[in-house]
Amino acid sequence: WGSCNYHSGSCGSGDRQRYRSIRVSQMCRGALCPSLSQQSSCSKCCPTSCTWSSWGLYTACTASCGSGFQYRYRQITAAATCGGSCSGSNNDRNICSNYVTRNCVLGSWGAYTPCTNPCGKGTKTRTRPVITQATCGGSCGVTSQTFSCESYLNRDCSVSNWGTFGGCS
Repeated sequence: WGSCNYHSGSCGSGDRQRYRSIRVSQMCRGALCPSLSQQSSCSKCCPTSCTWSSWGLYTACTASCGSGFQYRYRQITAAATCGGSCSGSNNDRNICSNYVTRNCVLGSWGAYTPCTNPCGKGTKTRTRPVITQATCGGSCGVTSQTFSCESYLNRDCSVSNWGTFGGCS
């Protein structure tokens, strides 16, 4: 067989031919010579590169304050065939900076503590929790307050009942 003549380029489908020659020619009423050529189809796999999906969205910046990275990803949607290549990467990195000043988020005030002095002047305190920390130099409000207090818890003395007398000695 001769080499394949591809219909387009150097791969895909094509045709090939082969030939033969007459050794002894037909004479008189002898049998006619059969065909001197034959054709056959042939094919060769064409290399194709892989194909990628579109890039996804970038992730959030890895830094909450300052420089960091964002990433995005993609996937191969069709593999390379017949020795084709698959160039490129399935991930991409971008430098990002996050300098957004955020103040902290505080919870509700708790109840006051009892006055530190039950008979006279003292202090009482209340606090509130930090729900979300401040970032990039943000501020956080007051989380504890102390106030003066005066307490006079007038209590009368209270005693127990008398016990029984012991025997005389």
